[in-house]
Amino acid sequence: MLTSSGDFLFNDLIHDLRHGLRQLAASPAFTATTIFTLALGVGAATAMFGIERTLSAVNLDVANPPTLVHVGQGLAADCAACGTLASGNFVGLRESSCTLTDFAFVTPWKAVLRGDERAEVLAGARVTPGFFSTLGVHALLGRTISADDSAESHTNVIALGESFWKARLGGDSSIVGRTLVIDGVPRLVVGIIPQRAALPEGTAVWAPLVFDAAATANHAAAGGGNAFARLRAGASIAGARAEVATIGARLEARYPTELRGTSFGAQTFADWETPTHDDDIPLFVAVGMVLAVACVNLAGLLLARLTMRNKEIAVRAALGASRSRIVRQLLTETVLVTLIGGLAGAGVAAIGIRLVRDDMPSFVADAIPRWRGLHLDLNALAVALITSVLTGLVIGLWPALRFTRAALVDDLKAGARGSSAGSSTSRVRRALVVVEIAFAVVLLGAAGLLARSVQHQQMVRDGFRSDHALTLRVTAPTSVGSAAGRAPDDARYWTRLAQRLSAVPSVVQTTAALGLPYSNAAPAEAFAIEGNAPSAPGHETTARVIAADADYFTTLAVPIRAGRAFDASDRSDAPRVAIIDDRIARIVFGNADPIGRAVVIDKASWRIIGIAAETRPTARRPIGATSLGEIYVPLAQRPSSTVQFVLRTQGDPLQAAREAARVVHDFDRDLAVTNVQTFAALIEDATAPYRVLTGSMMSFAVAAAAIAIIGLYGIVSFLVAQRMREFGIRRALGARAPALFRLVFGESSILAAIGIGFGLIGALGAGKVMRVVLVNVSPWDPITLGAVVAAMFVVAILSAYGPARRAARADPMAALRSE
Repeated sequence: MLTSSGDFLFNDLIHDLRHGLRQLAASPAFTATTIFTLALGVGAATAMFGIERTLSAVNLDVANPPTLVHVGQGLAADCAACGTLASGNFVGLRESSCTLTDFAFVTPWKAVLRGDERAEVLAGARVTPGFFSTLGVHALLGRTISADDSAESHTNVIALGESFWKARLGGDSSIVGRTLVIDGVPRLVVGIIPQRAALPEGTAVWAPLVFDAAATANHAAAGGGNAFARLRAGASIAGARAEVATIGARLEARYPTELRGTSFGAQTFADWETPTHDDDIPLFVAVGMVLAVACVNLAGLLLARLTMRNKEIAVRAALGASRSRIVRQLLTETVLVTLIGGLAGAGVAAIGIRLVRDDMPSFVADAIPRWRGLHLDLNALAVALITSVLTGLVIGLWPALRFTRAALVDDLKAGARGSSAGSSTSRVRRALVVVEIAFAVVLLGAAGLLARSVQHQQMVRDGFRSDHALTLRVTAPTSVGSAAGRAPDDARYWTRLAQRLSAVPSVVQTTAALGLPYSNAAPAEAFAIEGNAPSAPGHETTARVIAADADYFTTLAVPIRAGRAFDASDRSDAPRVAIIDDRIARIVFGNADPIGRAVVIDKASWRIIGIAAETRPTARRPIGATSLGEIYVPLAQRPSSTVQFVLRTQGDPLQAAREAARVVHDFDRDLAVTNVQTFAALIEDATAPYRVLTGSMMSFAVAAAAIAIIGLYGIVSFLVAQRMREFGIRRALGARAPALFRLVFGESSILAAIGIGFGLIGALGAGKVMRVVLVNVSPWDPITLGAVVAAMFVVAILSAYGPARRAARADPMAALRSE
């Protein structure tokens, strides 16, 4: 019976696999080096893919996602991916659009749930009554927020998220139809929303949102929300974008003050659901470079291995093996070893993901809904295996074709008695080593700059005292009619609570503010100097605007450089005043005296009465800080429903934590206490993402450096092995061992120097790109780059020491006998 061509191919494949396994077992050094190299490169890439996929893959259960559209506004010229939308613009688009229908709007809400022993803050959202019907979401129990809930008598209804319902209420189905006191108001629970349909993700409670006159009149992006709509039958996303842009232009013409330079755009729900993260770009570049170094190293290893097997390949060709058959055999061996390396890389990725997950501070992990469940899933494993196989095919194809060319036998005859030192293959291997070293220097330079930044952040902090200080955040309900609802309108409310906290044993000083150093409670806001020309949209100068009481500067020991601090006269009915830090005073006003001038924040004018020391100096600014400095305003003149307290204590601050929480609960049981920690812990948490980024970059850099050193050692060792007969002849002709040692050592030093030179140029460019995340470190910091160059050169030279010694010990008699 005839055997089909498929059977021949299968049999050949089995034979190639067996032969490949024997070859790998016969070359344990090559096999181990290749697997180690790929494990690092593929492992880094797989870990990043797994983390990014976990964080980006929301996959909410909504009906007919292709027709669901997100609408937003922003200052970018191309607003296809704009963010939130002002409520007034939402109304305008809803009334004018012909391509979109079923508009829905959602805004964030800090819902304060009253408890028997303590209140707690829930991640809440206020939604227009048609929100869930627009998304096509149905309740797990009960019903969703419906159109009838827009009536004034129905606004005190809520829907709960499935996760909160199970974790906090034990999955009790009888909760539907009962009431929970949220924001000091009894609210009727009407339904349970499935967790996979929870939007925004992680939301625990939803309430109806009905626009009042103020919301309809709001056209600035501040205070906006996410807007969604459905494409009408026959409409396209391109048409919707064009229409939204046109309506936005009309709104800008109607409200030029609020919307000057504003663009409007629309995008599909899928694009909005999985945005790109610019903060990940440095890590993705680093991972790509590690994988590139691994591939370059693998190419060098394959060239060296095939060079040693060229006689075997020539013999097989002489015995009748076709070129395609030999290429297929060599590729099978390459793919086999890379596949094993990919499996090892998956193991490295699993360990890396676990380390990153467990090392992330709890407050960051808790803020990312899926972080706790981060793991190496099947998709990441598939990526590891596919990456390794493709790497083997791409990297192995050229060497396989190169060493099976028709003129191979002639080349072997011509070079049988010569040295391979100057061959084209040898030059390629040297070039690959140079590339590896250059990439490693770039990564080490970037990691070194970040490490120096972390070192600066851990230095003694000037401008304020963080020792013996307890911090806690207190959130009051904002609903009209609640017992604590008066808090945002009456700063004396917080003053009375501060006085109660001052009576806690061991507490010696207390202050209330919103925007402590190193906290993110006070976001950056645009400001201008009264009398100066306004900045162009999108280019405004920003500062952290901190609302603080009169005791803030004494409690935190922040020096007042000029003017005065706040006092009891800075009441809500008094003229608005502000204090700027010396960084703003220096950069904005230069040598001019800012006292008496005014800053404009959100259209309101604040007269400058003092200059305070900088509490977050440039040398200690957390990653992502974009503000110029700090502007302080009296808490009485800018009240807030959320306030941070600092309690200066005698002894361990945490010993006062329980009593402070009890005082807050006794003062008002609708106040929620969160983020109870020492000031030192707050600072550590704020800088933790920076340390995680630095640790990741350092890991990638060390991996790339290790691969590069392995490559340099391997190429030098191989070249020495190929030239041992040459070195023996040199010895027979009178060359001394030190001269041969210097010859090999010098060639290795030249390779290292060239690679380090190119890497230094790349590191200078990388430093310039990373300038935005560096902390008081120049992108061309000579200490960092000098240390990297010196360390890399020393390690590279050490890797060449062993091969150079072997060259110096070449046996002249063995060389003469081979002649």
